[in-house]
Amino acid sequence: MLTSVLYKAPIMLYKGWVRLAYDLMGKEAPFSKPFCVPFAGLFILLWPVVVSVVAFAGTVSSFFLGCYAAAVAYQENSTKRGLLYVIAAISLFHEYTNDFLYLREGSYFP
Repeated sequence: MLTSVLYKAPIMLYKGWVRLAYDLMGKEAPFSKPFCVPFAGLFILLWPVVVSVVAFAGTVSSFFLGCYAAAVAYQENSTKRGLLYVIAAISLFHEYTNDFLYLREGSYFP
């Protein structure tokens, strides 16, 4: 999951900037009001910080996911079940992030 988080962070950065720019420049965009423009600029400037925090949280949570998989493998007395748990958790994470990033379904992007 660690590599998946690190590979998808640049895509999230790019797509977030594109969406924020579209919201700032569109005719019926949420940031089209004059008093919202400074907030849009702030969001655009702080978006790399948000992506960095998300990547760090994904990295930290992958460590705890591995620890939990080790506990599952120990309790079940089966390494195979622990590995299957890790694969299932990574595939769920992969599909959720693909939905969030609007990538096509079944994408093999790590």
